[in-house]
Amino acid sequence: GPNLKTELVREYERLQLVKRQIGELRQEQKRRIKEEKTKAMEQIITLMQLRGVGPQSS
Repeated sequence: GPNLKTELVREYERLQLVKRQIGELRQEQKRRIKEEKTKAMEQIITLMQLRGVGPQSS
């Protein structure tokens, strides 16, 4: 009946919302991973540059 159709439409809309939210979360996760990789690379570069400083260099 009409109630079933209304329920199905509501559930479909909820499904679309959840799918969109999952997509947004995945994008955020990718961004954070990329950001962490960038921070890690910056630290590695800094450490590599500091490698020449120490007991061996004097």
